[in-house]
Amino acid sequence: MKSIAAIAAVTLGLHACATPFAHADEKVKVGAASAHQGVYVGATGGYATAALSSADTDLAAEGLFGGIVIGGGVITPSGMYLGLEADGVLRNIRGSTDEQGVQIKATNDWLVSVRGRVGVTAGPALLYATAGPAITQSKLATEGLGSDSEYLLGLAGGAGAELYVAPNVALGVEVIHYRFEPEILSVGGIPAEVDQSETVGRARLTFKLN
Repeated sequence: MKSIAAIAAVTLGLHACATPFAHADEKVKVGAASAHQGVYVGATGGYATAALSSADTDLAAEGLFGGIVIGGGVITPSGMYLGLEADGVLRNIRGSTDEQGVQIKATNDWLVSVRGRVGVTAGPALLYATAGPAITQSKLATEGLGSDSEYLLGLAGGAGAELYVAPNVALGVEVIHYRFEPEILSVGGIPAEVDQSETVGRARLTFKLN
């Protein structure tokens, strides 16, 4: 009986010692995942490569951009991340081509998108896919023949990774592809249906507000 009592006492003692550590580990896991919950604002910047094409012309453009992001997200009971984000960037996307001795220039100065984000967390890290509508404005011009510009509506889709390096500060990278609906642009009185797509790589720095 004394042996059984001693074993029971040791077992209870070990359980009592282990319980605080188990709770502490659980709190760490919950805290790491909850870092991705809430509203955030931040900055983003990177490089874009775009392709504009019509029946007679193919034009490549590229350049740097920078802007702001604002969004928010929650962690579901299953551990999945669900979020919504909007961004607006100013860009210096430029390109040109020569067609029969005439130089055609393309410019793109801004882009706005609203995207959903769905992902999984691993401690302070988040891996996610993102997609949503986007809008921009492209301009074509030729010397002596004038210019034309149109708003382009399209879809954005890509993936990214984010890491909380402090309780309210996260660093991340993304690759996003944009595909816009063709629009009619007229340069020198000659209309052409222009199709635009582009791929961007960008870094981001965000600050959680709550």
